[in-house]
Amino acid sequence: TANSEFEVLTGMNFGYFGTGEYPYKTILQSKNCETVCYNLSELGYTSHAIHNYTGTFYNRNYVYKNLGFNTFTPLEYMHSYDVNPLGWAKDYVLENEIITSLKSTKGKDLVFAVSVQGHGKYPEKPVEGENLISVSGIENEAIKHQMEYYAYQLWEMDDFIGRLVRTLNDFDEHCVLVLYGDHQPSIAYE
Repeated sequence: TANSEFEVLTGMNFGYFGTGEYPYKTILQSKNCETVCYNLSELGYTSHAIHNYTGTFYNRNYVYKNLGFNTFTPLEYMHSYDVNPLGWAKDYVLENEIITSLKSTKGKDLVFAVSVQGHGKYPEKPVEGENLISVSGIENEAIKHQMEYYAYQLWEMDDFIGRLVRTLNDFDEHCVLVLYGDHQPSIAYE
């Protein structure tokens, strides 16, 4: 995720770096880097980063400042959230944080929110949500449970995105919403 963030924010291809390089764990801890945040700052934007996981994960508490973000809200500063059976914060908590960031300034904003709910390693036995999502055609029970769990997490994440879109459509500022994903599920397909 950190490497994908770096590519999206900087426009740099990660293939230009050496094997095993993680700028979030190396150079970006002490140096800044040209990003969309700095470019938009010249146009009057304020940049906010939000991540519903711990602020120190991949050193985001240092790195986001060096990427040009004016503010950063990690999970430690979020309230009233639930976690999924694997302990990842559910993404719905991001909606309020995104709107709070948008309302925090009178000018234009870039809000970069990174979610975690769909992360795995997915359970091989039934857990929350599997009774709502049914997967067929998979004979291996462990993989079937993993797929049903993953599909349920996607369903909840999609619900969050739908609510966010409705909220942004009614927001008193024009908004552009850009979404991207950087993970394939960590499931051993047969």
